[in-house]
Parts: sequence; C-alpha cells; structure tokens
Amino acid sequence: MKHIVVTLALLASINHSYSVTPEPSCPQKRFGSVVEFNQTRHGSFDQAVKEAPIVVVDFYSNSCGPCKQLAPRIEQLAKELPDVKFMKVNVSTNSAIANKYGIRSIPQLLFFKDGDLQKGATLRGNQTKDTIKRAINKLSRRHPI
Repeated sequence: MKHIVVTLALLASINHSYSVTPEPSCPQKRFGSVVEFNQTRHGSFDQAVKEAPIVVVDFYSNSCGPCKQLAPRIEQLAKELPDVKFMKVNVSTNSAIANKYGIRSIPQLLFFKDGDLQKGATLRGNQTKDTIKRAINKLSRRHPI
C-alpha cells in the first residue's frame, strides 16, 4: 500500500512539473489521416462530407488490387494535407452510398467542396499522387490548403 501511495505522489509531482501549452485555435478541423466511413460511428454520409471544406472520398473494396495499390498514396496525401478530409468507403458494406453516387468501378475518388459533390472532379482507377493533388488544388482555390 505504501508503494502505491508513493508512486501516486511521485506521479503527481512529475505532472505538476510540466506546463501544458494549449494548442492555438484553428478555424478549421485538421485531419492528417484517412477515415474509414462507418454509418454507425459517423452518422450520415452527407453530414460526414460537410466536416471540412474539401473532402476526398475513396470508394474501394478489400478484394480490389488497384485499390490496395492506391491506398498508400491516399495515406501520404492525408498526412501532407491535414486540412483536407480523406474518407474511405467500402462498396461491399456501403452499397447504398456507392449506388447513390453511381460508383460502377473501383477505385474511384469523388471530391466534395463545402459538402457538395464536384461535377467533373472524379478520378477512376489507380491514380498517381500528383494527379490527386492537382484535383485537390483545383478545388482549394477558394479554401487554400
């Protein structure tokens, strides 16, 4: 019992010896990773694409080879562009969303700006990181990233 009390006292003294600087307030949420869309966890898809000025949605399947090749590039971009929200939607478990957006081939990237699907800003197939970044930059002219 004495050991536990001493340990807690030691931990308390250590915690008090460091000051925590609050992070500066950001006008926009920062992401930095790819979010796997899950309706139970995230609610509606329409709400999820409104959480950032620019959202890139990767429609994929676990059994899709080109999807697996594209995934690391999407992860890299998410780290490089933390103000952009990157979401993955598994077409096998979210077929209603895939049908709503007319997803017929995968991988397929859809781009949303201010919650609205951007017509003509769809990329199909295994894309290069630069191609995806160019598409994002076209959308970000009003919302610099």
